[in-house]
Amino acid sequence: RTGYKELDLIDYKTSSMKGNLALHYRLNDKIEMSYDYRYGKATSIYQGFSRYSLKNLLMQQHKLELEGDNFFVRGYVTLEDAGDAYDSRFLAWNINRAWKDDTQWFTDYATAYITTLTINPSQDKLTAHNYARGQADLDRMEPGTHRFDSTKNVIMQRADLATGSKFIDTSKMYHAEGNYNFKNEIDLIDLAIGAHYRRYELNSSGTIFNDADGSIPINEYGGYIQASKKIANDRLKVGASIRYDKNENFDGQYSPRAYAVFSLDEDKKHNIRVSYQTGFRNPDTQSQFIALDLGPATLVGGTQKNLDMYSKSTSFGEITGETLYNNTYTASSASAFGAAFPGYVEEEFATLVAGGADPLDPATLAQAQGIALAKHVPTELVIAENDLIRPEQVQSFEVGYKGVFNNKLMVDFNFYYNSYTDFQLINTVVVVPEAAGDVNDLTTFSGAAGMLAMGAAGETQAYQLYTNVADPVTSMGVGLGLTYSLPKGYDLSGSYNFADFSLDEQSNPDDIPGFNTPKNRYKVQFGNREAFNNFGFNLAYRYADGYDWTGTFGNGPVPSFSALDLQVSYKLSSLRSIIKAGANNVLGKEYIQAYGAPAIGTTYYVSLTFDEVFNR
Repeated sequence: RTGYKELDLIDYKTSSMKGNLALHYRLNDKIEMSYDYRYGKATSIYQGFSRYSLKNLLMQQHKLELEGDNFFVRGYVTLEDAGDAYDSRFLAWNINRAWKDDTQWFTDYATAYITTLTINPSQDKLTAHNYARGQADLDRMEPGTHRFDSTKNVIMQRADLATGSKFIDTSKMYHAEGNYNFKNEIDLIDLAIGAHYRRYELNSSGTIFNDADGSIPINEYGGYIQASKKIANDRLKVGASIRYDKNENFDGQYSPRAYAVFSLDEDKKHNIRVSYQTGFRNPDTQSQFIALDLGPATLVGGTQKNLDMYSKSTSFGEITGETLYNNTYTASSASAFGAAFPGYVEEEFATLVAGGADPLDPATLAQAQGIALAKHVPTELVIAENDLIRPEQVQSFEVGYKGVFNNKLMVDFNFYYNSYTDFQLINTVVVVPEAAGDVNDLTTFSGAAGMLAMGAAGETQAYQLYTNVADPVTSMGVGLGLTYSLPKGYDLSGSYNFADFSLDEQSNPDDIPGFNTPKNRYKVQFGNREAFNNFGFNLAYRYADGYDWTGTFGNGPVPSFSALDLQVSYKLSSLRSIIKAGANNVLGKEYIQAYGAPAIGTTYYVSLTFDEVFNR
């Protein structure tokens, strides 16, 4: 159908307001009790599978803490409210449907298209198409009119995506943690222990998560012990730690780590560090319990609890969570097969007619379709193999050096190598409802026939599932930072970062790894905090490689870019404060940092900082 421009659906103005209030009370010289309240309200754009207007988003946090010289205990609750957030894509679709439903629009279009070609068979098909679209769009609501604006406002407030576009989210997160350091009891080593408990309460009323029947709780807890010691006249520091974490939906995870820092000289101007770490990443709340039908695809979290609750009715039967992980085809093979299938049917139809079959008999076409399915399904449609999502593990090795030469040149170098197990990602599949057959039944090909029938009926087929990749995944990187102190307070510095990500070349093309990082980045800076008479400046040039973006919004190139940043400052000595003014990307050459995101031009800013009053 004829769409609407995003400009007419979203207000691009962005605003942010933050504030916090803290009360501190010292019980004695070593123990302090505090309460902290944080508030934030914002309007902005969020890009995921679609583009969402986060209008009047509200976040609040309350924290209580008791802190001593060798311990702390704190607890906080984070409250969120999506406010008037909505999906721009569903807003556009449902404005159209409020004016004229899909069935009527396509009927009007088809009638006009066929009629104009019947009256004038020689007419160009593109002209007929444009005429038919114009006829179907007669009296369509146009942006800027009262009818469009009033309809838009109603749909923005409806939380049912079948007729509206609004999201509801009043989720909460509770967190408590504590740490105790044995420095007053043990002199031999530095020893500390800690623990935490966290509880999520997902509450989107079914507009984001699979929680239409009530909020979804997720509980997790963990603990750790860590020890370190300085030896060799304090020139070598070694340490190790181990922690255990348990989320109620996944197996517990152990994370041992060890490190060493060695000073090459007694003045500790040259230091080498080596570390070996293991870590894990539990699937986030979205990966666990999202259930969001976004039209072209539906996002479904990969926990067993979520799948047990999931169900979608179609004209071909029920799609359940069991279907998603056990009765699907890969999206890439289904797309290729769907594009080629009409040609296969045409070939078989011609063969049957040549053999004496009646071309006007519907049974001939049905027979041609059956033969085409029998010949090509076993070799071209690939059955998807996805497991329920699991925690991701990583083993990381790092070595680094930091040193100062002649009190002028500072060097900071590091190298890391990561090896992932069960790397988390999103995989796209094409679903076959139970009533359409089993994809593993290649004797009757009912699964393939059901898939094709679903496509012909316009049923939603694509699902994006949260899962893990079986292929080996690694990443590595190098970082180098140099700072040179010039006479009269001038500094010249630069940094370079290299990052590489490797997923097996034979991996599933439907995987969306989302490792969106340029391989090469560098930055060069030159400045002086006080060049003359309280005036300072900083000039920076930065560059980043282009790379191929992968994500739910789409896959595509992010070109390389470079930018020049400029800042000037003036110290207000009498107020012990500083005023700064500057521009990022002062040359104005626009660039993007994510596929599909808006281009970034020049950003100007002015700031007045009173923190200097404490720097005496």
